[in-house]
Amino acid sequence: HFLAQHTATDAADWWLLLRARHGLQLVCTTINEEKSARHIVTQAFTCLTAVNPILAAGMHPIYADISTETLAIDSKKLQIPPHTGAVILQNTFGIVANFAAQEIAEKTHQAGALLIEDSAHCLGRMARNAGGAPVADISIHSFGAEKMLPTKFGAAIWLNPHTLEQKLRQKLQQSLENLTPPGPSLQAALRLYKTQDKILSHLPARLSAKTRHLFESTPLFYPPITSQERNGESAAIYALDSWAGRKAATALQNLPAIETQLANTTNIYLRELENQAGLKIPLAIESGMPLLRFPMLVQSTAAGVERDPEELFTYLQAQGFYPGRWYRPLLFPGTPTAERYDLPAQYPKIPTTCRIAA
Repeated sequence: HFLAQHTATDAADWWLLLRARHGLQLVCTTINEEKSARHIVTQAFTCLTAVNPILAAGMHPIYADISTETLAIDSKKLQIPPHTGAVILQNTFGIVANFAAQEIAEKTHQAGALLIEDSAHCLGRMARNAGGAPVADISIHSFGAEKMLPTKFGAAIWLNPHTLEQKLRQKLQQSLENLTPPGPSLQAALRLYKTQDKILSHLPARLSAKTRHLFESTPLFYPPITSQERNGESAAIYALDSWAGRKAATALQNLPAIETQLANTTNIYLRELENQAGLKIPLAIESGMPLLRFPMLVQSTAAGVERDPEELFTYLQAQGFYPGRWYRPLLFPGTPTAERYDLPAQYPKIPTTCRIAA
């Protein structure tokens, strides 16, 4: 009900899950079954957990190149191959670029595919057309770790009542209704995670890695990314359990205040960094945009000397700051089985993506 009010939509079109990737996997599986599609178009400048659902559904990821302006699929370059079931539009770091999204939606629908919006970084915000209507057929939102809310688990999926074909919508709704909540072990793991995370973050790196491995050998640890997921495997899909649901419902009441704080932070970064030599700010970032992360692209010097972004990381860390590396490397945080994702073979098709990640 809160999300419906926040987005000017109907509560009957929202469904809750334990994780956003669960919703994406369910959607990809349904598309594969109903549309007999083989491909999902997405971007490699993302977390590998956003691509695992495509593999789990038995489909093939096609990586579209992204734009330096939006850090999302470049609407001008987008080409949709035959037998594509859906295009995933990621609102990267909370950058919602309505005009580009509308172009992508038009191309997607002309190709007979669905537009899935990944709003994990901008809970409660959607790309909209000139008339103010959401452009996506399906929009997925996250309450998970390192997202908008201080919660660690939970997600919501919105089904567009005006654009989704009836048969597909009914099948999705049935699948969502039939999801079961986590069992006792996983419920315990949800409650323990905050403490476990605190322990891991305060240990020296080598000891932290060993302790994490120990935690993962038990059923009482449910981290944001498991070692199985880093190898391209997917986890079981669950409905949102009541404990995590109550946590999310309480935290959502603070979403407007969180958005205001993030918008103010965006404005500070824009003011201080906009004309900073050696840095490029994506053009789609607007004043007052509540960004989850503020992205900066490191530019060559006036003399053409390549700058190494690691110098910035090292400098800031020495000052006591811990800037995030999303998404450096591609399919963050990296995978030993990149071939399984068909990523190396597609590098030549995504030069801008590779450049941005570098």
